[in-house]
Amino acid sequence: MPSGISDGNYHWLGDYEQCEMLKLEKKFNGHYCMIEFEVPDTVLNTKCDNQPLDIHLGICLPASCKLNETKAIIEDIAQHKMDVYCEPPSEWHTREITFLIVFLCWCFIIFVATIWIWKFGTPETKTYIDNIVEAFSLQHNLRKCLRTTRKRTMFHSIDGLQVVSIALLVNGNIFFLIMEYLGYTNSNTFWKHLLSRFFRVWPSYAFVTLFVSHLYIRLGYGPMWSHNDLPYRCEKTWWENLLLINNILGFKETCLDGGFLFALEAQFYLVAIVIIFIRRKNKAASNTVIGALITLSTAYIFIITNYYKTYATLIPTASAFKTQPEKMYADYVNKIFLSPIARISPFLFGLGAPLWCPIKFNITMKKV
Repeated sequence: MPSGISDGNYHWLGDYEQCEMLKLEKKFNGHYCMIEFEVPDTVLNTKCDNQPLDIHLGICLPASCKLNETKAIIEDIAQHKMDVYCEPPSEWHTREITFLIVFLCWCFIIFVATIWIWKFGTPETKTYIDNIVEAFSLQHNLRKCLRTTRKRTMFHSIDGLQVVSIALLVNGNIFFLIMEYLGYTNSNTFWKHLLSRFFRVWPSYAFVTLFVSHLYIRLGYGPMWSHNDLPYRCEKTWWENLLLINNILGFKETCLDGGFLFALEAQFYLVAIVIIFIRRKNKAASNTVIGALITLSTAYIFIITNYYKTYATLIPTASAFKTQPEKMYADYVNKIFLSPIARISPFLFGLGAPLWCPIKFNITMKKV
């Protein structure tokens, strides 16, 4: 243990260059790792159980050992729970090379399409090839994203509500205030509408997930590089996140920290489709389904909260949270915070509001 730990020196980086030099000189097949562990309050007597002292210790460990093997050995020696994060091997895996090649090819296609549209413009009579090239053009897409013209029949305040709700979501991490289930007139079929909605966001989400799981950890190196469990978590669970079921499987199966929100939105969107389909056949049946789901969600939270003795939200200073922090956190997050059953009530109220209280905006605007 390095000197000065008890006096406040809690971030000791070790000797990164020495570890790399030993590997280059083939004297020791090692790689740099960062060990993190907490010093119990019984040792330091800081009278602050909910904020233990985190120690960061950089050491050179054998590269031949797997991460779980390294963690097991260190915990067995130290008799203390520790987290170990190591730099990846210098050799690239096949999946990483494949993703990098696909990414570079994608960038090349976008570059060529952008140059083509910028050089020759868009013809008045578009062919199928022209539409494809235009879809890949940065110039065309940026112009389309930043346009200010809108349809006259559109209810313009929806745009402002979306901006406000997304700003609150990003800054405050609150749940959805509004969902964009607006009427559509561009799609001819139900499946075309469903796929168009899905592929508006999912490709970007999939790219970020694959990028973090395959290339993120290789963007930097050194003792001050981000040593955390994000790359390792994404490497194992990326396919679950792409299928949008990560929130159902638990917080340890989540790759991106905010990825569960996208999974919840996709799951609720499917529920909305079913409810709207039922409403087209029978309005009373759809109202019954919405009411039953709200009742089920409320009862579920009540039962889970009482059975597992969880809190309405995470309270680190609570006595039960101090004695069993991991269990309390896992029970609350997995069974309430990430559960679609527990979080569907606000969504159903938002979905039911325009169904129960319809407003004809065209008539209102004419009266004004």
